[in-house]
Amino acid sequence: MNNSEIDFKVNQIRELNIKHPSLADALDTIQIAYLSVRKQRSMNEGKIPSSYKPTCGVITGPTGVGKTTLCNFVKTSLPSKEVTKNNLHKTIIPCIYVSIANMSTPKSVTGRILEEFDQEVPNRATEHQMLRQLKELFTTCETNIVLLDEIHDIVTGTGLTKVMSWLKSLVNETKAAIFLAGTEDSEAIVDANPELKTRFKMRMRLHYMRFDLDNPDSEFEMYIRKLFSDIEKILEFTTVFTPNQTELARLYLTTDGNLENISTLMIEASRTAMKAGQSSLTFENIREGFHKTGLTLPVRYQNSISPFELSEKDVVKSIRHLGSK
Repeated sequence: MNNSEIDFKVNQIRELNIKHPSLADALDTIQIAYLSVRKQRSMNEGKIPSSYKPTCGVITGPTGVGKTTLCNFVKTSLPSKEVTKNNLHKTIIPCIYVSIANMSTPKSVTGRILEEFDQEVPNRATEHQMLRQLKELFTTCETNIVLLDEIHDIVTGTGLTKVMSWLKSLVNETKAAIFLAGTEDSEAIVDANPELKTRFKMRMRLHYMRFDLDNPDSEFEMYIRKLFSDIEKILEFTTVFTPNQTELARLYLTTDGNLENISTLMIEASRTAMKAGQSSLTFENIREGFHKTGLTLPVRYQNSISPFELSEKDVVKSIRHLGSK
């Protein structure tokens, strides 16, 4: 197996994040909202009744808990396609996903959404004109869901009042299920307005996993054991080591229960093993993988020594310290 083939295989590990319980629950919520809009469209000859109120929501959590992973998974599972209906060729775009990081105005975000439909945005077009254009495109392309990532950035650049007004217009014009993803304070964007608060009623609050040395059923331990089992299957390892409590503690101190960090570490460890021609994934591969990833140790881990180099006693001490936070 060459390096490109290895890289393709190990990158499948990121998709395993979606099996984490909180992400799986959030995915179910998004899928239900999507199917509701699609049903309305199919029942009304491709158009959504003006009286219909789509289910919308907010996905919040600190960096690395899986918000972007979730959005990417939804987008990938709902790919665009070319179809022919009534002798007319058209493009179906069931899902729009836009990361609005560093976008400063609602108008710029609207323009970015239009670009997803391969539309050129006239320089002199007003925000209202652009929203009306989106309404037509959502009908033509049968678009049922919109995912807007890093929503907190736009509030910083624009101000809450204008963003709230824009969101109401976006929902009213498109009739799509709209999900906002951002940091923990992003819920304030919709909570400050009674109408938006009612419309964006689904709240998915993601968090870092917790680990407890004295609890074999802690969230982190259960997830890691399931992840290792899945890695063994998708990467076709003969075996993947079964971590003991100290090894689990070292993994936790390294990743802080952050899904993105866990994925990065496991991808590099698996790549190391496969490039070495190993049929098994070992704890030593994890140790080597950490030094290759360039991962920054969590701020909460107040030690200059890698968790993989600590004595067992110091590992326990560090875990106890984190548990007291």
